[in-house]
Amino acid sequence: MLAQQLYIRHSAALLAFFRSTRRMALADAADLLQQTFSELLRTLARRPDLRIDNPRAFLFKIATRQVHALHRHQHCRPQVNDAADVAQVIARDDLEYEASLCGEQRLVLRAMRRLVDDRRRPDAQDEVSQLQLLVYFRFWMGLTLAEVAQILALTPDAVASRQRRALRKLQRHLDEIEQEAGAKAPTSTTVLMRWRQALEREAEGGEGPTMLADHHKRSSTHKSATAE
Repeated sequence: MLAQQLYIRHSAALLAFFRSTRRMALADAADLLQQTFSELLRTLARRPDLRIDNPRAFLFKIATRQVHALHRHQHCRPQVNDAADVAQVIARDDLEYEASLCGEQRLVLRAMRRLVDDRRRPDAQDEVSQLQLLVYFRFWMGLTLAEVAQILALTPDAVASRQRRALRKLQRHLDEIEQEAGAKAPTSTTVLMRWRQALEREAEGGEGPTMLADHHKRSSTHKSATAE
């Protein structure tokens, strides 16, 4: 029952999380979603008396492990004959995902994917970084410092410190992307602050759209129009 409730409440956000962390085929994101809930079910079966104080943080901690596991699997997997076809599917599905976002969201998504940790292992060139995850959870999803600390196994103070470093790096990547594209209107990390404030207002029952609410609304509209 708990797993079903969590699926209904969080499956869309989890799918968006997987697709945002890195370029991937929609089918791979769906597989990660299934694996996340399979691990949840195994955990609940193994520990029926387990107390979960924050189901959302607990679920996204599992999802984060799945993202890292996917990287390790792909890093060790031998090249296949249809690699070009796989790359084409990934590119197509990622473009479709980006198309469902507004301009600012697309720009921030690309900058987020460029974030790397300060002390990156040589074998982690394409691994989703902790800084990227932190920015996504804090500003794209609006999780609290305590929730992010639980997911990333850090203290809230460490999350706050790394958040400041991540935002400085993100601003540099935003500047780089805009220079590459020849954009005239620079996007600032204050956009993230505005998104976070909207999330906090929504959590308090106030007005104001959030990144995810806007994205899901556009996605639903797009699917309805396609069906017609």
